[in-house]
Amino acid sequence: MKLRSGGFTLLEILVVISIMTIMIGLVLGKSGAISGTQGMTAMHQVTAMCDLARARSLRGDGTVLMAFATVNGGLTGEPYRSVVLCAEDVTTEDPDDYAAISEWFHLPQGYVFTNVGAASPNAGANVLTAPNATRRVRLPGNGPSVELPCVGFGSLGEVVFPEADANSLDSLLIAIAEGQASSSGPLSKKGEVHRPDECRWLAVRRNSGSPMILP
Repeated sequence: MKLRSGGFTLLEILVVISIMTIMIGLVLGKSGAISGTQGMTAMHQVTAMCDLARARSLRGDGTVLMAFATVNGGLTGEPYRSVVLCAEDVTTEDPDDYAAISEWFHLPQGYVFTNVGAASPNAGANVLTAPNATRRVRLPGNGPSVELPCVGFGSLGEVVFPEADANSLDSLLIAIAEGQASSSGPLSKKGEVHRPDECRWLAVRRNSGSPMILP
């Protein structure tokens, strides 16, 4: 009886190559917006920040904010690349005062939070441009207080800030894209305003506060 050769057939090699191609595609994400492991890692890290803020509010820390650094903040050195968690400041009597409870989290170099709107207006409002989305927060290390756009989570984990009105949609959106910050805001690598298809999107449901990376 003949023993089978230890080599692989052409069909087996093609199957292995196909599987590897699919796995690489899953790891790297789409070939368009935010391709590569750094971009997808950034998306998952921002999702984890949302989950952490929500968990702190559920634990009884009061309203917990995710505050996004912008050029108007001017004090972080990382406009449109940084986010910090803030909770109600118990050292003051003003219920609208918030203080940092974490250090700054920075997106990988070459990625920014962008203020572009989604291609479909029914998808939700971008946090950076949502009406009445700013809150005054005290920066880490007993830094000064500045007004920054925020998402706030309540005692049930739901989104309580920006407050919903008759025109509010079910989700708030966080957009991340390749690019850099400028005095006029976030720009693409070509120095232009981002297009929706250049971004990856994170949707935060108002009723539950649960974040979800959109396809």
